[in-house]
Amino acid sequence: MHNVRELDADEDGVLVLAGKTGVPAGGWPAGKYTAKVEVIRGGEALAEQESEAIPFE
Repeated sequence: MHNVRELDADEDGVLVLAGKTGVPAGGWPAGKYTAKVEVIRGGEALAEQESEAIPFE
């Protein structure tokens, strides 16, 4: 999933969610899943964080 939100100059915080609700038909495919967030200003990455991989079997 991918979600982008630009802040206005006077905004100092925002919560952005990306993804689907519920479980897909047939359940989640087996594999490892991660979440990643980046803060970008003027094309330059200011902060980046990624979760540890969580295995689904």
